[in-house]
Amino acid sequence: MVEDIGRGLSDDDLESEQLLTPENSGSEEDNNADKPSRCPFPTFGKKKSMVDYKWEVGTIFNDKEDFKEAIRNYAIHTGRDLKFVKNDKRRVRVRCMDAQKKCPWLRGDLDQPRFAYLTFSLKTLPSSTVKIKVNSDNGEAIFERIYVCLNACKKSFVSCRPSSFLDGCFLKGLYKGELLTAVGRDPNDHMLPIAYAVVEVENKDSWSWFLQLLIEDLGGNEICRACTWMSDQQKGLVHAIEELLPKAEQRFCIRHLYANFRKQFSGQILKNLMWSAATSKFWSRSRFIAQASCDSLDNNISEGFNNVLIHARGKPIITLLEDIRLYLMKRWATNRMEVASMDFNVCPKIKKRLSKECQLSRYWIPSWSTRWIFEVGHVSAVGNKFTVDLDTHECGCRKWMISGIPCCHAVAAMHYINLDPDTFIPTWFMKSTYEETYASIICPMNGHVLWENTSFPHVLPPVKRKMPGRPKKKRRLESWELTKDGT
Repeated sequence: MVEDIGRGLSDDDLESEQLLTPENSGSEEDNNADKPSRCPFPTFGKKKSMVDYKWEVGTIFNDKEDFKEAIRNYAIHTGRDLKFVKNDKRRVRVRCMDAQKKCPWLRGDLDQPRFAYLTFSLKTLPSSTVKIKVNSDNGEAIFERIYVCLNACKKSFVSCRPSSFLDGCFLKGLYKGELLTAVGRDPNDHMLPIAYAVVEVENKDSWSWFLQLLIEDLGGNEICRACTWMSDQQKGLVHAIEELLPKAEQRFCIRHLYANFRKQFSGQILKNLMWSAATSKFWSRSRFIAQASCDSLDNNISEGFNNVLIHARGKPIITLLEDIRLYLMKRWATNRMEVASMDFNVCPKIKKRLSKECQLSRYWIPSWSTRWIFEVGHVSAVGNKFTVDLDTHECGCRKWMISGIPCCHAVAAMHYINLDPDTFIPTWFMKSTYEETYASIICPMNGHVLWENTSFPHVLPPVKRKMPGRPKKKRRLESWELTKDGT
């Protein structure tokens, strides 16, 4: 029976004219016989025996049936009990019949977390922070957490506003867990990833561990106490910040505040009232500190970073970390090239916001008091009035202090004494700061086959947790986020 199933595998049945030609290789009519194949992946050829065959990621098969035949013959020749599970037009999956036994060959690249990644990362990216936490209760080092903060990200954050946006999202691969991220804003008001970590679960302990390392990388408690921390009120995060940075400003994403609000107070009328109150011109930001120069009401910048990693979050842990590092390396290089090729003094996105304030300044009339102090009133003579001090960069509306960008009242006063609003833009919105932010280089790394072994024990992958139901790839939407057709 084995001979019947394995028929067609023998190399003896093949003639020289029947040898497989690698895909994308030169034409059979090509006179240059020595021209190498341009295909970067090996092509599978039928083997006489599959006992010593080494499976290689990227191997090309003629079709699905050719691949399944190779799997069947491999199972016969090696004595493995395999089964096909939920195959479709896009994939073929194979598993061991006996789920109780560990099968390291099947796990392959999923069994990756190890100290070699830490050692090689620190050697290639000096001054970066890479911390691995393992659980050794049973005598074996089982992966639990890993934290990464690249040196380029540390240097970039120094040039930016003291604000950090924190978020956590689920991993969707075989090994479950949470990806914790800290994101800042660069001089052009775009996201600036600072640090990231993979942890076993999102709670106060994991957030405290992440924040302790982050605070150390950003310069210590004294500097971080002056930062503004925005979050979605993740599990345990609020209490972790209160313990580690009791005097720091915490802000909560308005979208998540509404999600909690509507649990007790639902209805379209209350929804409209809350969103109107959140975006009102006065008092909604009355307790925001001015030092951060950030007037954000949401945590969308962190959600944007998570969206970039949506496919990477379904990969093995080391592959996920490498995808993030590669993304950051390309992002730093792209921004460095763009800022060098552009001619501007004020960053484009900030200049756009300032231009809008300049247009609105036409409706405000300044009255000179003394030096650079003005009283600015609306042209209708029935609107509000605001005190503007150009010397201290203050306005009664507080918009200038909170955002760092001159408001329309301040711009009206500047035009009154022929001053250029661009000269009142803080340095962290200027081109020079933008260049400094992305001046640091994230160096490339070799593949894992060139990583050096370490004296540390081999780190086993985390314990697999089977979640109930079919694995979900998208975030579960709240009922108020759904449209009429349920999407």
